[in-house]
Order: sequence, then structure tokens, then C-alpha cells
Amino acid sequence: MSRPETVLVEVPVKEIAEAIIQQLVEGGTLVEVVRCRDCKHHYGECLRSVYCPSKIGGWVREDFFCADGERRDDG
Repeated sequence: MSRPETVLVEVPVKEIAEAIIQQLVEGGTLVEVVRCRDCKHHYGECLRSVYCPSKIGGWVREDFFCADGERRDDG
């Protein structure tokens, strides 16, 4: 019995992944995450933590995020 022949096929994985991500963004399935350190609702920073009185109500890690995060517009 003969062995099956091996065939190598190039797949444009990066392009396929980018197209899928773009479709998910346009459809609203994926949204941008705003980390607490970049959110307009936080104030006060101490030892890699930020204070969020309006959304979370306490101290959280600066890389935390919530569903209500809104990016600060300070440049």
C-alpha cells in the first residue's frame, strides 16, 4: 500500500484573522476596552491603583476595566 502524498498549503492566517476581527467590530460584538488608568471617571492614583468613585466605587488596579469605561480626552 502506498503512503499518501503530503501537500503543503499556505494559508493567509493574519489576513483571515484581521477580516474576522473587523467583522466583529463592525457588528458590535467586539468593543474597545478602556482601562481604568485611561478612563475619565477615575481620579487619584497610588501604587499602580486608581480610585473610581462613579463607576466602581473604590480603589482598583490601574489595568482593571469595567463596562462603563470612557476614554479620557486629555491628549
